[in-house]
Amino acid sequence: MSALVSGIVLGLCGCDSLSVEDEAPAPRVGRLAELGPSPKDALLEALASAGGNVLGALKHLEAETRQRRNGRPARLDSNEPLVRIVEGEEGTIRELYLQGIYITDGGLPQLESVNGLQRLHLHKAPVTDDGLARLAQFPGLSGLSLGRLDVTDRGLAHLSEFKSLRRLVVEGPRISTEGVRHIGVLSQLEGLGLSGLGITDAAIAPIGDLENL
Repeated sequence: MSALVSGIVLGLCGCDSLSVEDEAPAPRVGRLAELGPSPKDALLEALASAGGNVLGALKHLEAETRQRRNGRPARLDSNEPLVRIVEGEEGTIRELYLQGIYITDGGLPQLESVNGLQRLHLHKAPVTDDGLARLAQFPGLSGLSLGRLDVTDRGLAHLSEFKSLRRLVVEGPRISTEGVRHIGVLSQLEGLGLSGLGITDAAIAPIGDLENL
């Protein structure tokens, strides 16, 4: 077994986890699949077209990414753009997938108005530590999946502010032992997935005390 942690999944039944594509290195932010002719925040642009309606903007992005894929289904761990909306009752959105979409720290607060949002999957976007701090303000978020973002250990320190968080998936080489320590204090976690981290097996010891996993 490699001395570096390649993947660990604990208690994630019923929750999507990330898989690492060894043959496809993580794209840098500048190579993300962008919607529109210039690197503007795709969600903010869609909001302007939808008259400020967040659900309408997300459905517009969902349709546009499907068109860019020529109708082909996209996997969560692929390099193709993906917006997937899982609707709940009475117009709510229970789960939202955003992959390869140029959404920035400035656009993330718009998602707070998504009625009923419980689980958010955010992959391959120019989201930084500041963006993760803004997500901490979402009151009902119980599941969070972060894949190949510009988030570092400093950003993971904000995870302690997620009072409702029960399931967490983190993928990305910018997370070190210090980031795992921040995860290790989340005593309420019931499911955890880690992959692609540049740390040794011994460095995951802090999560060993999480009793609900």
